[in-house]
Amino acid sequence: MSSSVDETDEKIIRILQADSRKAFVEIASQIGLSESAVRRRVKNLVDGGMIKRFTIELGASDKTSAITLISVSSTADTSAVTARLMKLTGVEVV
Repeated sequence: MSSSVDETDEKIIRILQADSRKAFVEIASQIGLSESAVRRRVKNLVDGGMIKRFTIELGASDKTSAITLISVSSTADTSAVTARLMKLTGVEVV
């Protein structure tokens, strides 16, 4: 961490890394500061460039899905085609 970041700032950063939506009042309760002190420290971390952005990470259930139609020659072994397709990551039969 930067030399201008103290132990309390590091605690705030660790908490926000685990949950960037955690309320300042909850963070304050965890580390023994007032909500306004946490708010000020986070603002300073953002203004100083230590925190660049707050983001989200999507879980597996939030992935985009698509239905894809595949045309197979009438002479092809469709069970073999299906077996090979099922080995691809992210493919499932519906």
